[in-house]
Amino acid sequence: MKAAEIYSELCQLRSSNGKYGKAPVQLEQEGVKKIDVEDNGTDVISHTRYVGEDGGIVEEVITSYDHSRTFEIRPDTNHFDISLFDETGKQVNEDHYMQMDTM
Repeated sequence: MKAAEIYSELCQLRSSNGKYGKAPVQLEQEGVKKIDVEDNGTDVISHTRYVGEDGGIVEEVITSYDHSRTFEIRPDTNHFDISLFDETGKQVNEDHYMQMDTM
């Protein structure tokens, strides 16, 4: 699968709150190389790099606020930053999606 296709599937997944697109586990099952990136950024839950068959890269960084708070009157937000890089490493596109935790 080409990097642009991986990017499109992840963007569809995050923009539709999981109704459309392909989940990371599905991409991996279809042979997409998935690399976990160590990221100590504030509130980063995961940072994943997907390698397209064309040499392009897709990176998805998921951030969420601290879930260990003892009380909260509003749901937490989850942020998904998805970036597409061509085979030379130049960023071609990026998108940001936000989802609210269900209470």
